[in-house]
Amino acid sequence: MQMDTNKRLWVVSAAVVVGFILIWFSTSTHGGEKTYEINTHSLPEYRSDTARAIDAYERVMHRFMNMTDKNFGKVSADVKEIGRKLDAIDNKLTQLVSRIARVETALNINQNPPKACSAEKDEGGDIQKKDTLSAEALE
Repeated sequence: MQMDTNKRLWVVSAAVVVGFILIWFSTSTHGGEKTYEINTHSLPEYRSDTARAIDAYERVMHRFMNMTDKNFGKVSADVKEIGRKLDAIDNKLTQLVSRIARVETALNINQNPPKACSAEKDEGGDIQKKDTLSAEALE
């Protein structure tokens, strides 16, 4: 019986040692790093109709401001071009005035225009208009 007990004791102690070895090499008891994937599903924030209307208004105003900026740029370019054309016209008119003045002095033409008609009082004190032309105007 003693032998039987010794065998059982050896078997139990061997089972305990093998159990400890298995536990020792087990990754679950050593706290091995495990990664878990967590899928989070979030709901979009609740937006009231007022908030949506304000956002839509802001988008429209942003587009309007961009369009206005582009149009002001075009208008500015057009105004600059018109200014250049007006300056060119002014220069040409100045040249024409100087040429006409030279022609008038070369032809000895009077610079002041003659009076086409004059008013005279008659004997009764009534004003009568008389068409008179100066001799210079007739030449």
